[in-house]
Amino acid sequence: MARPSRSDSAPAPTPEGTDAIARVWELTFTGQIQTAIETAGAALDSLPLAAAQRAELLDLRAENSITRGQTTAAEADAQALDQLARQHRRDVAVQAWALRRHAVMLGRAGSADVSLAVARQALKAAGRSGHTVLQALCLLVVAGALQRTGGDLDECIAMAQQAVQQLQVLGQATLALRAQHAVCLLYTSDAADERSSV
Repeated sequence: MARPSRSDSAPAPTPEGTDAIARVWELTFTGQIQTAIETAGAALDSLPLAAAQRAELLDLRAENSITRGQTTAAEADAQALDQLARQHRRDVAVQAWALRRHAVMLGRAGSADVSLAVARQALKAAGRSGHTVLQALCLLVVAGALQRTGGDLDECIAMAQQAVQQLQVLGQATLALRAQHAVCLLYTSDAADERSSV
C-alpha cells in the first residue's frame, strides 16, 4: 500500500497552533494549570489548527484537567480525541495522541492489561508519525502500563530512561525532567495514580 501523502494524512502545522501548544506546555511546566486549561480551550475554539495540533491540545488539556481533579472534563477530551482520530484515520500522529490518551484513561480506570495493549499501539503509531517527542511520551505510557501489569521493573525503568534520553537529545530539557519524575515513580509501589499519566 502506498504511503499517504502529507496532504491527505498530515497537514502542515499552523504557526498559530505551534505557538499555542508551546504556551500551554510552558504553563503546564510552571504549574499554572487552570490557565493552561483555559489557553488550550481558547486555541481549540478559535485558532486554525492541523488535526495533530488539535489532538495535542486536547491531550494537554485532559492531562491538566486530571491534575486539577476534573475527571469529567478529562474524559470529555479523551472522547473528543477518539472522535478526531476517527475523522483523521490516515493521520498517524492523531492516532498516536488518541491512543496514548485512551491508554492513560484505561490505566486510571484499573484496566491494566488493556491499557498496556493500547499504549503499545500508541507507540507504534507515534513511531510511524516521525514525531519524536510524541514517541518518547508514548514510551513513558508503555513503561507505566507495563509496570501496572506486574511487568519486570527493570524493563519498565529502562523504557522510561530511554524516553528521558530521547527528550534530552531533542533539547526538551523540561519534558526530560518531567519524564525523569516518572522514572522515580516507577520505583514506588504506592504511586499508581500518579504513574497513570505523564
